[in-house]
Amino acid sequence: MIAIVTTDFPELTTSLCGRLRLCEHRAYGLTFYIAEICGSRVMLANVGDTKVASAVNLSKLLSCHRPAAVIAAGNLAGVSGAATGTVVIASDSVQFDVDFSKLGYSWGEIPALNKTYFQADPNLVALAKCAGAALSAQYVTGRVVTGDRFIADTVKANDLASTRSATGVDAETAALAECAYMYGVPFVSVKAVSNSGGDNAVGEYAANRLAADSVSLDFALKMACVAADGRCLCGVNP
Repeated sequence: MIAIVTTDFPELTTSLCGRLRLCEHRAYGLTFYIAEICGSRVMLANVGDTKVASAVNLSKLLSCHRPAAVIAAGNLAGVSGAATGTVVIASDSVQFDVDFSKLGYSWGEIPALNKTYFQADPNLVALAKCAGAALSAQYVTGRVVTGDRFIADTVKANDLASTRSATGVDAETAALAECAYMYGVPFVSVKAVSNSGGDNAVGEYAANRLAADSVSLDFALKMACVAADGRCLCGVNP
């Protein structure tokens, strides 16, 4: 079973109703759904916003179930020129607001794990590209940097792109990747661009957030369908 977790997408349930037959469950106060896609069961949940909240909620799901893989969906800022609605397949992710360099660690390194970059599972990246081709969707592959901050500053956005090699910026992906890593579950993020992270990001986000969330969700659902029907030799067992 593949788990699709959304962030910053409170409309998830409404978006799914009428499209899928949902079986509702609850775990430690978190509502999630089991649905059948292309003959295989998929778990779906909105795990919320920010690093701690989303990672804790993902941990609840992983404690109760053992999905074959986790796919994160939602929206992010595209800081390297990706257009609104483009899906960013995260090749890896890092927390840009983690810095213990004064203690001898590298920027972004998690001291307890001695790990800085969380690599996406290569099979899931291949699956995402298959889904993108099937949808004729706009997508790019690149690094997502994560911090508990909404970036609406052109200078800061450009700095993250140039000094941290960021393609996208959000508040959850690297934390979700860290959680999945600690549970030993393959992970990838396929969020869509809602804003540029620049000085006009607030207005862009307000105008494009829901559409970007929907694009990302459709992309993740297509990944589950492609994995189920075996059209992509990606090594993922749904």
